[in-house]
Amino acid sequence: MMELCDFDNDILTRLLLHLDSWELIQCEAVCKRFRILATQPHLWANLSLRSCPKPLRVNLHVILRLIARSLSNKQYRLRILDLSGCGNTDFSDIKFLEKCPCLTHLKIGGCRPLDEKVVVELEKKQLEVLEVSLRPKKFGTTEESAQRVCNWLQTGTVRVIELDLSNKIHREQDFGFLYTALKFNHSITRLDLSGAVAASPGKKNFAEV
Repeated sequence: MMELCDFDNDILTRLLLHLDSWELIQCEAVCKRFRILATQPHLWANLSLRSCPKPLRVNLHVILRLIARSLSNKQYRLRILDLSGCGNTDFSDIKFLEKCPCLTHLKIGGCRPLDEKVVVELEKKQLEVLEVSLRPKKFGTTEESAQRVCNWLQTGTVRVIELDLSNKIHREQDFGFLYTALKFNHSITRLDLSGAVAASPGKKNFAEV
């Protein structure tokens, strides 16, 4: 009966193509041969930590080292950065993205929620896909903020995976904006409305969305 180590390097490399970055890191620890195979540059053209154990906070410096590995071979430009498995990691400082000029997909939903201000800066990068967890500080205090967030929800220009509006909704019109937007949204998995105006009739409608 053949074991995994009996396959030649070409077959093993093809198998490794089906693993994400976190799983490749685990393969590196198996033996010297697997470390060499798992660090081939073309395997790091896309960087994904989706499969890393939850809950886990991945240090941003670790992520930067992985990005550097992805960029080590100029033949392969990092285009997809999927960090949605990084638990409570804080990505509010987006300067690290300057190292990824060819990036088209950024997925950081499920990580520490970002303020609306940070998401606006990310939106300027005109990525094809942007997934985030969102906690807008000004929602409920300015109509502009409420309309911007609801526009993201409704149009999908920013995929909001988690939305934290705890203690943010104090006006009936904000409920109206949000209710309308969520009717068209298919990406959100978690919505926190704790502390919203309990007496507002709009809150009851969210069971229908």
